[in-house]
Amino acid sequence: MVTAGLGQALILLFFGGFNWPPLVANAVAVFLVGVVGFVLSLRFVWTESDETARGMQITVFMVMTLLGLVISSVTVRYVTQRLDHVLAANIGSFIGYGVAWLLRFAVLDRVVFRAAHV
Repeated sequence: MVTAGLGQALILLFFGGFNWPPLVANAVAVFLVGVVGFVLSLRFVWTESDETARGMQITVFMVMTLLGLVISSVTVRYVTQRLDHVLAANIGSFIGYGVAWLLRFAVLDRVVFRAAHV
């Protein structure tokens, strides 16, 4: 919830406030939210403290974040080409990143971080 709200606020700021192109606004927001999301996940969601697994966890998390960037970029482009509104990039990002988030959760929670506890 924190990262979703932060991501949408950043897109609104970058696209609506700074007038950045929608794909640039989305990419920067995804990167920043990815870093925040990983730190928050380590602190509050996954209690794994094994430092040997940290490299794999970071790699998988960032690959999944890049997947989110690709999916959300496609949806941002689609929506912003059809809607002439400042919130168009938010709508596209929300839809695309929501799909990617579900995939990321499944892979990270059910495979990567679960494997560290087994």
